[in-house]
Amino acid sequence: MLFALSNNNGVFREDFLRRVDSFSNELRKIPYVTRVYSIIDYRDLVMTSFSRVPFPVPAIHMDDPESYGPDSSKIFEDNLLVRNLISADAKTVLVYVDTKQYISKNASDSLALFIDEVMDRYSFDGKISAGRSTGQSYYVKLMQYELGFFAITSFILVIAFLYLSFRTFWAVWVPVTVVVFTAVWIIGFMEIVGEGISLVLTILPTIMFVVGMSDVVHVISRYVEELRSGKGKIDALRITYKEVALATLLTSVTTAVGFLSLLTSTIEPIRDFGLYTALGVMFAFVLAYTLLPAILLLHPVPSIAAIPQEKNFWQRFLSKAFVVVIRKRMLIIFISIATAGVSIWGITQMRINNFLLEDLKDGNELKEQFRFFEREFAGVRPLEMAILVKNADSIPVSRSVLIELEKLENYLITEYGAGTIISPLTLVRSVNRTINGGDKRHYSIPDSDEDLKKVFRMIEKLGADQLLSGMIADNGRTLRLAAKTNDLGSYVYKKKDAELRQFYKRSIDTSVFDYRLTGTALLVDKNNGQVAFGLVWGLGISFVVIAMIVGLMYRSGQMIWIALLPNILPLLMIAGVMGILGIDLKVSTSMMFTISFGIAVDDTIHFISKLRIELSKGRSMMFAVRKTFVSTGRAIILTTIILSGGFLTLIFSDFLGTYYLGLLMALTLFFAVLCDLLLLPVLVIMFYKPRKSEW
Repeated sequence: MLFALSNNNGVFREDFLRRVDSFSNELRKIPYVTRVYSIIDYRDLVMTSFSRVPFPVPAIHMDDPESYGPDSSKIFEDNLLVRNLISADAKTVLVYVDTKQYISKNASDSLALFIDEVMDRYSFDGKISAGRSTGQSYYVKLMQYELGFFAITSFILVIAFLYLSFRTFWAVWVPVTVVVFTAVWIIGFMEIVGEGISLVLTILPTIMFVVGMSDVVHVISRYVEELRSGKGKIDALRITYKEVALATLLTSVTTAVGFLSLLTSTIEPIRDFGLYTALGVMFAFVLAYTLLPAILLLHPVPSIAAIPQEKNFWQRFLSKAFVVVIRKRMLIIFISIATAGVSIWGITQMRINNFLLEDLKDGNELKEQFRFFEREFAGVRPLEMAILVKNADSIPVSRSVLIELEKLENYLITEYGAGTIISPLTLVRSVNRTINGGDKRHYSIPDSDEDLKKVFRMIEKLGADQLLSGMIADNGRTLRLAAKTNDLGSYVYKKKDAELRQFYKRSIDTSVFDYRLTGTALLVDKNNGQVAFGLVWGLGISFVVIAMIVGLMYRSGQMIWIALLPNILPLLMIAGVMGILGIDLKVSTSMMFTISFGIAVDDTIHFISKLRIELSKGRSMMFAVRKTFVSTGRAIILTTIILSGGFLTLIFSDFLGTYYLGLLMALTLFFAVLCDLLLLPVLVIMFYKPRKSEW
């Protein structure tokens, strides 16, 4: 853990330094804390001509304020201390706290509580902490808050949409009851199998609430339509089952497939999210055709069934809209092609990028603390490098290797943006300075091989050979270089890495050593890139499944691409929007493509399923499409409004992944409903030629 303690008048004040020392001592007494270290504890080793053994000299003589001036000058001459233990403006010191590794969440919570108590007892002009324990505690509290907030907000929003759509309390409590049962079932199932709520799963109840509503709205809309035509409850339900059940089953399968495609991810929480959400979708289907019909049969015929079809707003609105769509069909085709072209151009502007702490929005308290450490100290993004020596010497590291390594490190500091670098070169230069009485001019590579051997003998005498062994492996064939940089994102560092490779080839003697970037940051970048592409691969699986479903329904290659185009175009549009607006492709945004495709294709399946039924009755193509447009249009629009509204509640999240998932999902579903009601009917009328044998 890190603690930044600030004093507006500068750190070289006795009262401030004593408070820092007292603060550090209290931290040492906390359970699970193994080491506390600050500039007060730092000791430089100095050897003079009168001593054979180096003796420790404190960086700050805390008990001697007269020495603060010389101490300050010496500290700021040392590249190892500035922006590592003290800020460049000399107003903040950094306190490092090591804790036991792999402690439980309860122990971590206890540790965070103890630390908060110590922090509260001390007053500094500024005090900021960062680390696993406090960060984990903050994340958990925020997750718990957002879990309740999204569930309640989406619940209220969906109720409002249902009432405005149907104008009756009956059409509110009936679907809400079914969907609440769905959410209870899936959360209860997760509890039974011992699955906890992770960051990704905090949005599960919200998604279940809005996605589960789709099946219910389609059933209720069709049921009310049949009641208005004069059917009794039993007959209305029977026709609803006959004409909607298959389509609803298929849409549940496609939605589940969209979520199950997340199983291609290498990140366990994302796989869990895909699995349990897919199960929830199927639970919603089961309840929509068991619990919902039972409620409809037990409840009297609703009052909205008495409204004649011709006086129904949706009937009149959709009838007029269909006429406009048919008249403007060539314009719709042209706009669709133009939109696809602009979207493809936008996609070329998209980039894969990720940051180490991108989960939180700008302005978030924890993120601002993170940025403080990045701004005032040596950065937060680890830079790890393995130096692969080609001809190892008898001593741990030869002068030729150190000379070339110095060139590399200078480039990393001046061009790559690295902060203080820790490597065998760092240790060699430090010990060489120690041997020469602490003279900063000797913070350099020894002038001869004999002097270099003296340095390594002194390292052994000082007991620093263990430290050296952490930097050198394979008998001197592999060296470790470690530093910190600012978190500029993987896209920027991909370019920097390419420039670094060019510098190595141009300016380093490549016969001495090669290098390989490694470490946490590189692994995170590679993992995010692989996850993003993996999720897009999952989208391809969804395409195949949808094509198979449409093919089985129609046994027509024409209908497969007619059904897929209105669902591919919204994905192109949202990807184009992301590229134009500079929204990067990462785990959170790539998840959206597979999920939204699985949900958006539901409306297409309902449309072509109803069309199939109308064509089977011997209707003409134009009449069948018009009947389908008016009959399914209302449910398609209502479910899209409910789904989009539910997903839009996620934009209030402090987690950027959740924010983007909600925003982009809502936009994709909006684009999808436009394509289903404008492009799909036009494609069917212009290009679909059914064979009589199909019916």
